[in-house]
Amino acid sequence: EFFPSNAAVNTVERHPGEPLLVTGDQSGRVRVWDLRTRKCMREVLPETDVAIRSVAFSPNAQMLFAANNVGNCYVWRVGLQRKVVEETDGRNGSHSPSSAETKDTAADEDEEFDDGRAESASSQTVEVNPPRQTKEILELGMEEMFRLNAHKAYILRCLVSPDSRYLATCSADHTVKLWFLPSFQPAQTLSGHQRWVWDMEFSPDSNFLVTGSSDNSARSWNVDQGDTICVFNGHHKAVISVALYDGRDTS
Repeated sequence: EFFPSNAAVNTVERHPGEPLLVTGDQSGRVRVWDLRTRKCMREVLPETDVAIRSVAFSPNAQMLFAANNVGNCYVWRVGLQRKVVEETDGRNGSHSPSSAETKDTAADEDEEFDDGRAESASSQTVEVNPPRQTKEILELGMEEMFRLNAHKAYILRCLVSPDSRYLATCSADHTVKLWFLPSFQPAQTLSGHQRWVWDMEFSPDSNFLVTGSSDNSARSWNVDQGDTICVFNGHHKAVISVALYDGRDTS
């Protein structure tokens, strides 16, 4: 698949339940793509020439988040509607008659129908109405809800907890911040990393968070208390990506 952009694409996110893809690029544009038609359904530009670093959906896909290079996180309310429309191919439903459909009645001028009327000497064109073809399309609505001034430096990742209680943002200012949803009031500031915090992941129960930083370490955190549980040292370069599996089956 090919989804063109005029600038470097920094982040992508798949809709959790529909064939939609969201991209954020270096020019500051957020685009929503229909994966079936490969067409852009919506494009927004929150701030001109301010790169988008991260995009994320809420678990119920009713909110879309986009975080940028100046520390702002934009939030949109997302609505999807399914519609069935008729497909058209440019034809008007008629076609030229075949020899079986067109009768030259000149040779049958003396033949009469039972009702006593003679068949017309002119040719007849049969109108054919083919079966109507329909298809299902998605209509996307996006309404800007909120602009959160989360950090004074790059936001490198934004993420919503599985229970939808928190929005998390991690930044080049060395911190992770947690925000209550849907009020966007501050919940916790997680301090301890000495350099940029690149990535993070919630536990399935939303009680814990792991983070990775340019200080060559990863950390695990207690979300409610804001405390570091464990520091994972041993890397000789920046930790720029993390994943968490706690052994529990949440299906």
